[in-house]
Amino acid sequence: MSELSEHLHEEAWKRSSEISNDTRHQLFMQAADRIEALEAENAELQRCFDLQWAAQQRAIKRWQEATGRDMAWPDHAELILWMLEQIDAADKEGMTDEVQK
Repeated sequence: MSELSEHLHEEAWKRSSEISNDTRHQLFMQAADRIEALEAENAELQRCFDLQWAAQQRAIKRWQEATGRDMAWPDHAELILWMLEQIDAADKEGMTDEVQK
């Protein structure tokens, strides 16, 4: 711990003894509410990440099958370009619904 951190920690400790029990309880409840809100936000962000990850894995699998490069992963731009090319090709053949599945 740095000297500044130690100093701040000591000051916070000294001042905490000056805080009334009611104020300490209010601060605790505010902190608990904030933690609960952050945990809910984190859970939502994790759900979004998981959905995006699963979709990307499906696209990578299709790319690997189409290119025969099953031990490689395309970078994001390469994958998007490949998917757009697949959609264009399917449009020309009237198979857009099949590609979008």
